[in-house]
Amino acid sequence: MNDIKTAGIVAACLVLLPLPVSAQDFGGVFRNAMEKAFRNTVNEVVDNTFRSIATVSSGLILPEAIRPADTSGKVILYRNATCGYCKKAASYMRAQDIPFVERDINVSTAYREEYRAYGGNGGVPLLVFGSETLHGFSEAAFSKHYARMNRGSGSAGEQAAPDQ
Repeated sequence: MNDIKTAGIVAACLVLLPLPVSAQDFGGVFRNAMEKAFRNTVNEVVDNTFRSIATVSSGLILPEAIRPADTSGKVILYRNATCGYCKKAASYMRAQDIPFVERDINVSTAYREEYRAYGGNGGVPLLVFGSETLHGFSEAAFSKHYARMNRGSGSAGEQAAPDQ
């Protein structure tokens, strides 16, 4: 009985394949289907892992965290290529002539490690202002953090006020 079911399934598969079909073509079709399924799964995992954050929240960086040398006096924007809030943050900083550096966490493992060291937990954007962080983006929250950074009050040990 199982042999009949197996033969029926094989026959159905062969009917669905474009003609002419040879044994080599079936292997190629199967391989292409598996590669496409794998790529789709990987893309879905990456998109879900580093998602855009719709709400903002603040945090503090541990005093022992080492700031990368090329970021002194600048805001750090941790992002990925598909994040809309990341693009808004970058556009806002450019329009306001705010010095910043961008770090795409999907492109560099070093950037991803920095992101995690600063409290990144899967959502972008993550903005770093001296010793404070901002997860997500809103102009009001950004302005508040940036003003504190410029006053020098964004030092370790200070409590960051909640953001709206």
